[in-house]
Amino acid sequence: MQKYDKALYYEIFESWEYAFLDSFFSESKIIVDVGGHKGFFSLYAFSKGFSWKIYFFEPIEENFKEAQKNLENFKSHIYFYNKWISNKDYIWEMYYNSEKTMQSSVFNHSFLCNSWEKREREFINISNFFEEKNFSKFVDILKIDIEWYEFELLENIDERFLKKVQILVIEYHEIFDDENKKKEKIIQKLEKYFSSSQIFPSRYTPKVWIIFAKK
Repeated sequence: MQKYDKALYYEIFESWEYAFLDSFFSESKIIVDVGGHKGFFSLYAFSKGFSWKIYFFEPIEENFKEAQKNLENFKSHIYFYNKWISNKDYIWEMYYNSEKTMQSSVFNHSFLCNSWEKREREFINISNFFEEKNFSKFVDILKIDIEWYEFELLENIDERFLKKVQILVIEYHEIFDDENKKKEKIIQKLEKYFSSSQIFPSRYTPKVWIIFAKK
């Protein structure tokens, strides 16, 4: 496991970054893991039980294959998709960071490094995707960690999908000094669909936050 993957694993399994979700896992049936990376969040979810299905989305092929290995024991509970979530269907460039794989992104800037490999990846409309699969159920937990693309996604995402989501967990990234305004806009939009929201600052950097909202 790479150095930065170990750090991410530590955050989830040793520092219990998502422990605030533990009481909700027992009531969940459908979890959507957007920006699944190497499967650590999904692995954490499965450490709490096996009563749900996970829709797993990760666009970077290297990360995707590692996730399939890491989640091999739970594959009957997972739908794997090597795609990127958006508000429309198209092919677009992404930037792969081979050293800090969790920072691969639509954007080629980071507060940790500036070494990237450009790739074309498939983006899909998340609302249309689930409608085409005749998906009429509620999404109990939607987790989004998509490296600075979260604002663009949530600003344009179709309300058809958000209305299905019971709990939303977003890792929010501030790259530039004026981006706090974006965070406020996200919260304002979520207020239309969720009864309450909370913000948890990262213990490691002031540029990363977790936004938690529930119906």
